This record gives sequence, structure tokens and C-alpha cells, in this order.
Amino acid sequence: MPVKEIKSPDIQSPVKTLFTRLETVHRVHSEISAVFSYAIAHGFTDYDPAQAVAVQIPAQMVKHRAALTEPKDVAQLLRDIYCYQGTYVVQCAP
Repeated sequence: MPVKEIKSPDIQSPVKTLFTRLETVHRVHSEISAVFSYAIAHGFTDYDPAQAVAVQIPAQMVKHRAALTEPKDVAQLLRDIYCYQGTYVVQCAP
């Protein structure tokens, strides 16, 4: 199908099947949008139909990870790592 003939529904139907895997759907949308950016820059089409699909994609859930925020906790962690008496391979791991 020529790039100029692709419309938003042509993009949304395959992307919609990936909605259960949000990270994948965001990556796929990004790649599709990059293709249309290239096509616009080289005069193959005038607009990016993937932009209309972007608002239909659910936002990714943010996962906050535990972090050490107190300097004394960081110091204790570094001491524990330094004093680790496990196997040589684990001691050498970065």
C-alpha cells in the first residue's frame, strides 16, 4: 500500500491487537510514526496518520522502584558489598 494512501484506521487495527502489551504497542507506534516522519521529510506524504492513533493508546503504568535516599543507608550498602564473602564470580560482577 502506498504511504500516501494509509489512513489512521489502517494503523489502529493492527496496533489495537497489542493493547494487552502496552510497552510493545508504544514501541510499535513510535516506529510507525518514525516511518511517517521520514515520508513527510522526503515528500511521500503530507501528514502522519499515526498521530491520531496515539491518543487511543492507553498510558503505561509507572512502576516506582525502591531506592536508598539516606546517605547512611547508601554507606551501609557499600560496606556490605565490600565485605561480601560469596563466590569469586559474584564478587567480580559490576
